[in-house]
Amino acid sequence: MFRHIAVIAGIFFVLLGVVLAHSGGLDKKGGHFNRKTGEYHFHRPQSPSPAKPSQEAPSKPASKKLYEADYRDWWAKRIKNAKIEVTMKDGTRCDIVTDSHAIEVEWSHKWYEGFGQSLWYSFQTNKKPGVVMILRSEADKRYAIRLRSLAKHHNIEMDVWEVGPGLTK
Repeated sequence: MFRHIAVIAGIFFVLLGVVLAHSGGLDKKGGHFNRKTGEYHFHRPQSPSPAKPSQEAPSKPASKKLYEADYRDWWAKRIKNAKIEVTMKDGTRCDIVTDSHAIEVEWSHKWYEGFGQSLWYSFQTNKKPGVVMILRSEADKRYAIRLRSLAKHHNIEMDVWEVGPGLTK
């Protein structure tokens, strides 16, 4: 029964991400204004600042922007026997597969995609789902709360780790 719910939830959240996606042009800072809310948000981080010694983000020269793959590679190096970009039987690719977890690395504002994708990879690998959330600002913690709340509500055991320049000391 759990697997059926997990599959349906995974498909729902992946489709939701497609429906809510937008092409929105990015400015030189890597972000843009949401015309509906008037809020400015980033699609690429500016430069990481370490939050905690244990959560220190990958470092790059100030002129280089960090991408999801930078965080994926950095996180995978911290885990014994971690494999990146593992192709599943259905042709999808899980960001990180460990001895115990199927992990999706995702920007915090796309929390629902990370949730659905990690469930789908968990189903295919028979491993625990996990999400590494990249926070750009302190306000992005609200997305981690949403993800954890949804998992708790549906009694889904999912590990969530927060990384990125949005964490404060």
